[in-house]
Amino acid sequence: MPKINNSPTRGVALMLLLALFSFNAIAQKDISGRIESSKDKQPLAGVTVLVKGSKIATQTNVDGTFKLNVPSGESILLITAVGYEPQEISISGKASVMVELKEVISALNEI
Repeated sequence: MPKINNSPTRGVALMLLLALFSFNAIAQKDISGRIESSKDKQPLAGVTVLVKGSKIATQTNVDGTFKLNVPSGESILLITAVGYEPQEISISGKASVMVELKEVISALNEI
C-alpha cells in the first residue's frame, strides 16, 4: 500500500495556493450599465466601454447595456462611440451606471 505524505509543508502550500485564488477573485468587481442617446433616450449599441489605463474593454449590446469585470483599483470608465462625445465616468462605489451620450455636431466642408 502506498504511503501518504501528510507533512505540514504540503498543507501550508495548499492553503497558500487557495488564498491566492481567493485574493484574485476579491480584487475584481462587476460593473454594469446602460448607455443611451441624450437626444432621444434611445439605447446605443456598439459603444465601447474601456477601463481607463488598461486594455479591459467591452461593447454595448442592442439594448445599450454592458457588463464588465473591473480590477478593484480602477475607478474610471472611458465611454466612446462614433458620432458622440467621449465621456469619462467614475465608478467608485458603484455597481451600475447610466450614461447619456451627446451627439457631436460638426459641419463638413465640401472640397
